[in-house]
Amino acid sequence: MEEKHHLAISWTLGFHLLSAYLITAMLNLLMYPELNLLTDLDNQLSLLSYLSRVVLIFLLLLAWEINFAKSDVRVTTFSFVLVIFTFLTAWQSTSAFIIIGLFFVLTTYYAYLFFNKITGQKTVLVGSLFIFVQIVYKMFVSHQSGIDQEFIVVFNSMDKTLLVLFILSIILAFFLTHSSNLAKFKLWARPTRLWGLLIVALLIYASTAGVWLIARVLVYASPTYDMGIFSQMFANMSKGLGPITSLERGEILSHFAVHLSPIHYLILPIYWLLPSPQTIQAAQVLVVMSGLIPLYLILTKLKWNSKLRMVFLLLYLWMPSLTSGQFYDYHENCFLAPLVLWLIYANLCQSPWKMVLASLLLLAVKEDAVIYVVCIGFYFLMQHQWPQSNESKRAIIICQIVLPISYFIGAVFWLSHFGTGAMTGRFANFMLPDQEGLVYAAINAIKNPFYTLASIFTYDKIKYLLVIFASQAFLPLMQSSWRTYLLLIPLFVINLVSDWPYQVDLFKQYHFGTSTLILFMSIITIENWQKHRRNIFLNKWFSYDQLAKFLVTLAFLVSISFFAALVGPRKYDYQAYQNNPEFYQSIQKTLDQIPRNSKVVTVSPYTTPLSTISELYDLFYHNNREVDSTIDYVVFNRPILEGQSEEKQVIEKYFAAGYTESELSSPEVVVLKH
Repeated sequence: MEEKHHLAISWTLGFHLLSAYLITAMLNLLMYPELNLLTDLDNQLSLLSYLSRVVLIFLLLLAWEINFAKSDVRVTTFSFVLVIFTFLTAWQSTSAFIIIGLFFVLTTYYAYLFFNKITGQKTVLVGSLFIFVQIVYKMFVSHQSGIDQEFIVVFNSMDKTLLVLFILSIILAFFLTHSSNLAKFKLWARPTRLWGLLIVALLIYASTAGVWLIARVLVYASPTYDMGIFSQMFANMSKGLGPITSLERGEILSHFAVHLSPIHYLILPIYWLLPSPQTIQAAQVLVVMSGLIPLYLILTKLKWNSKLRMVFLLLYLWMPSLTSGQFYDYHENCFLAPLVLWLIYANLCQSPWKMVLASLLLLAVKEDAVIYVVCIGFYFLMQHQWPQSNESKRAIIICQIVLPISYFIGAVFWLSHFGTGAMTGRFANFMLPDQEGLVYAAINAIKNPFYTLASIFTYDKIKYLLVIFASQAFLPLMQSSWRTYLLLIPLFVINLVSDWPYQVDLFKQYHFGTSTLILFMSIITIENWQKHRRNIFLNKWFSYDQLAKFLVTLAFLVSISFFAALVGPRKYDYQAYQNNPEFYQSIQKTLDQIPRNSKVVTVSPYTTPLSTISELYDLFYHNNREVDSTIDYVVFNRPILEGQSEEKQVIEKYFAAGYTESELSSPEVVVLKH
């Protein structure tokens, strides 16, 4: 009874606080009509003044509920305020994608109300329908003139392919789960056959992702950032020099001056055995695949049947973003996928020593990994699905909240005073000209919800969200507890808030942690539905059990089809090498002749194969593209001389400074010496 009382209080405070925040934002919009709060940061109101208004409105709402003495007032009020807020934002917006984002917000909230049978569903449903009409109008009726480039609708062939695949997957999933074929599959899907299917899937995955990534190195498709940097770093680590690189900032320094990532040492023994850039490419694939182990332990801990466990293991393996993120070569972020799962498993086990170990390993990936540790910690501390003992709660507070936050503060201090500084520039879109630092970015994001929404819901980010959530059949958004949405915080902070385009590029390395958390949210949804098999509409076709079967089947079909569509075309590097191996081998033969104790500047494609040279520099970034007379060799591919690139302009400066072509040159590679 006491727990329910505390829960009711937290609901009251939470809903009214959110309502007060949204009302304050709307008042701000009306009070400053001369500002376009969707595209401009508001600096006219201090944070203290803004929060004062929020508190005042919060107290008024609280008094309103006490006066009516009805528990449903809080939800009804928030539902009404949220709908008005979305209406006002949609009215102010010229972009269909901001409105699509609002539609996502409303439908997610509607799902929360629906699965919890809470009042306010009709209000939110009407609001969602209105917003949907707005989307149709903006995309197909209204013209797009005067809209910023990032909001313009431009569907490419891949977008259309993914849409068709999603629709076909829905039809096929419905057919499979509502016909005799399901019964036939149950007879066929024996545990031994399912394990055989997983082994075949692992072999296919390793032989495609692994081989194709290695092929990137063989055809010189791996650039300086980041493969050249990490290849040189591992070469120096294997010599006992530590994580030293000259490529990262155009000078000799430790990689730990840029990112605190001691996790690299875990795969150093493998590199010692096979010292090659190809080794760390293959190691990355193995690291990501190793996430199957903690995932299997999690599903076993939840006592799921073998068939459902196997489906989710395959979902992890074929989740598009977990594989596509590897195709910009090796990066320490690959460790996030398995380590996030190990930390989740440690919390489910309520084992303090496992929490400590998993937290430390996760923090060792990179300084910003703190956000995963803290969010997982807060989730398990606040959730009620797996009640935690007092000892476990203390361990969570210490290992996953206090320790990570303290570490992050220390890491930022270290990087600011002894390194190259924390990489806060990626949040520059939330900083005014005279501001610098994450604190200012956070304050501005809180003060400017309209601007924040406009920053999150751009064309590329909406596409990214659709691929991520569609591959999970939108299961992560169907939660019965608001606490689960805490696990989405890393997605917003790491991928969506920044205007750095690579954060939402599926073929970059920023999705390992967030994608894994989204997969776990799908697990939470299914786990909750398994515990509550009551009917939704008192109809056997719409029971939780039927809904779970349909959506899990859909998630599997969408994941594997999206994987094939997105990752399949990436075989071109492998095909290029197979079609002309002699060409690439001759280039490597030339590069191997360059003395390893020399000082070399080269083009981006050659930094990876030349990474065993300790003093190696990228031609484009070194010495502000001016001649460095201490350089022994300038190495580049001969076709550069035929173009008009900036690299060619730098090369011409070296020619003018007296550098001449040496006997080390070949028909494919030019080697200049001083």
